[in-house]
Amino acid sequence: MREILDEAIGVSPPSGIDIDAIVARKRRQAKLRSGAVAAAAVCGAAAALTVAAVTVHAIGTGPSTDTAGRGAGNRASATASASPVPSPAPLPSRPVETPAQVKQRLVNTLTSQLTALLPGVQINDRTTKQAGITIRPGQDNGPGQSYHASVRLTTSPGSGTFDALSAPRSESPTASPTGPVTDRPQPPTTCEQFWAGSQTAPAHPDDRQCTVSVGPEGQIVLAAIDKLDTQAVRYEVVVLWAHSYVDVTLENYFEGWVNEGDPPNQTFLPTPQLTLTQLATLAENPALGV
Repeated sequence: MREILDEAIGVSPPSGIDIDAIVARKRRQAKLRSGAVAAAAVCGAAAALTVAAVTVHAIGTGPSTDTAGRGAGNRASATASASPVPSPAPLPSRPVETPAQVKQRLVNTLTSQLTALLPGVQINDRTTKQAGITIRPGQDNGPGQSYHASVRLTTSPGSGTFDALSAPRSESPTASPTGPVTDRPQPPTTCEQFWAGSQTAPAHPDDRQCTVSVGPEGQIVLAAIDKLDTQAVRYEVVVLWAHSYVDVTLENYFEGWVNEGDPPNQTFLPTPQLTLTQLATLAENPALGV
C-alpha cells in the first residue's frame, strides 16, 4: 500500500501514522463482523427450531380440548384422580331426632325443593301410587339407619323417576388381594368408583360424564350423567359429608310402579326434568343429611 501511494504522489514526509497497520486493523474488523453475522444467523435458526419443536410437543401431548361432551367422564375421572379430593365437612349440628322426625324432615325438604324446581309437578310414591313422598328404610347396609324415597314425577312433557337415599357413611370396599373392587362402593368417593360395576361399563364408556367439586358447605359433590341406552338417561348426584351421604337420581322416563314392571306405554323425555346442576343443588341441601 505504501509503495502505491509513493508512486502516485511521491515520497511523503515521515509520519507518525502507520497506514499499513490501519489497513490491516480494518480488514480484521471486517472479518470479525462477518463472523458475528453468521453466528447470529446460526443461533436464530437454532432458536426457531427449538420453538417449533416445543410447539409440536405441546400440541401432540397436551390434554384433549373436545367440547362435544364425548369422553368427558374419562377426562373428569383422570383429573379427579390426579388432584386429591379434600375431606368433606361435617353436617351442621342439629338437635337429636327420632326416626319419625328424620322422615318428616326429609319429606318436607324433598317436597319443597321438587315443587319449587318443577312448578305444577305431580309426585306419586312408586310403591303405593299415592300422592306425595313416603320415606322408607334404605337398602344401604351401613352403620346406622338409612332413609329412601322413590317417586314418579309427572310434568306436562311426561314422567320421570326420582330416587333419594340419605344414610350414614360406612367403610368403602377396598381392593382384594386378587384384583380391584368390582362392585361400586356405597357411597362412591371418586369418579372411578362411581362407575365400578356400572351396567353400562364397558358398553357405553363415551356416554358417561362425571365431575367432582366442593359444595358451598364444604361437602364433596359427585355429579354424573349416564346414558343407559339410546333413549334412557340417568342423572345422579352423590353428596359426601364427613359421616353421612346423600344419593339422588333422576331418570328421563317412568321406571314403573314397584312390582308391576315398566308401563306398556313408556315414553322417554329428551332429558331428565331437572338439569344436573339443579339436581346437585337439591342434593347439597344439609337438611337432607342424616
